[in-house]
Amino acid sequence: MELPFVILKPQKESALKRRHPWVFSGAIQSRHGKPRTGDRIAVRTAAGEWMGWGHYTKGQSIAVRMVEFTGNAPSDRVWINRIAAAVALRETLGLLEGDATNACRLVHGEGDGFPV
Repeated sequence: MELPFVILKPQKESALKRRHPWVFSGAIQSRHGKPRTGDRIAVRTAAGEWMGWGHYTKGQSIAVRMVEFTGNAPSDRVWINRIAAAVALRETLGLLEGDATNACRLVHGEGDGFPV
């Protein structure tokens, strides 16, 4: 099953090439399929190049919050891997078992790869 997708306006992919996590509604030339808010959606350039995929939000300034900047098909495994990486980072920083603190944020939005 192919994901619904958006096609960006010409020359609007530069931020995504730098891995900026948001696609603004004004950068979108067209939508294909019938994406609903929260659906996974592919992002393509005006030339048809696959830029990655994210989650769609209808009627908002930020139309797509990018999850992956690869040609890989969406997988729920991405979330498991990102949570594990976030926890491992906090372990490395001594935030989970130390005398310096008794609480920490395990996942922090875009900083841990969770577009919010």
